[in-house]
Amino acid sequence: MVCAVAACSGPVQSSVAPDFVVDGLGVKLDTQAIAWTRDADFPARLERTVGAAARYFGGGFADLRGWTVVFTDSMNDCPTGDAACAYSDMHAMYVTDHHSSADGPPALCVEASQVVHEVGHAILGDPCHTDPRWQDFISLERELEAMDPSTTAFIPAGTPCLDVTAVLDWRRAAGCH
Repeated sequence: MVCAVAACSGPVQSSVAPDFVVDGLGVKLDTQAIAWTRDADFPARLERTVGAAARYFGGGFADLRGWTVVFTDSMNDCPTGDAACAYSDMHAMYVTDHHSSADGPPALCVEASQVVHEVGHAILGDPCHTDPRWQDFISLERELEAMDPSTTAFIPAGTPCLDVTAVLDWRRAAGCH
């Protein structure tokens, strides 16, 4: 379910005002660089991706109500300099177009972005990656691949958007962020 913020009922608790809401999750587009956020099917793809990630981590959209995901060009939003982060006190997740660092290749689609990883933090409340699900994304990878994310206009024909780099990047050894 996608709706404009003005048309949605219920309070959004995040400290970041969203541009639109997907099934209770606020979405802020503070980016010019992430081309796939301008795809006509982006809201639907985001909903499918976040839904799959939430299920993988044992939750659902109800657990993300009041959160806002911010797609941004700036890695300065995360104090660690990471390409993505989640702040539970602000109920905000920040995602750039990079994988884990500015040196990494850009994520070619929302399905390969760090939003998958940050949903894990929001659902689990586990900043130190102690839950074993941080190491095994096989079922989630298969579900996202089945969505056929290679149909975006910003990816050359025949190029899969969900690549090994993205999946490996979601995995984290022990360490907090």
